[in-house]
Amino acid sequence: MIGGYNKFAKNSVAEKTYSLPPHDFFYFQIDIFQIDSNDGESFYVAFDGVLTENLPKTLWPDWTTLPNACGNSYGDAGSYTLAKTYSHSNPTLTVKL
Repeated sequence: MIGGYNKFAKNSVAEKTYSLPPHDFFYFQIDIFQIDSNDGESFYVAFDGVLTENLPKTLWPDWTTLPNACGNSYGDAGSYTLAKTYSHSNPTLTVKL
């Protein structure tokens, strides 16, 4: 889990590079939970420095209601699962969220 009250908000970044065996594609899945207020933030995913996904809160299609777990007085908005297969054959993959 990345984030929490006053953590990982607008302009925050998490990045990791993976060494991979030979391949032609990879499968990426992440569960994104919107907690606390949404102050116009979007969720971005970049692979090897290329912006691949831009998920603003207003575009998340399967929004669900969650309890207030954020630690502040705001209600939590919901969640979204991103699950896709991407073409890729480099020996390393850098994921930036």
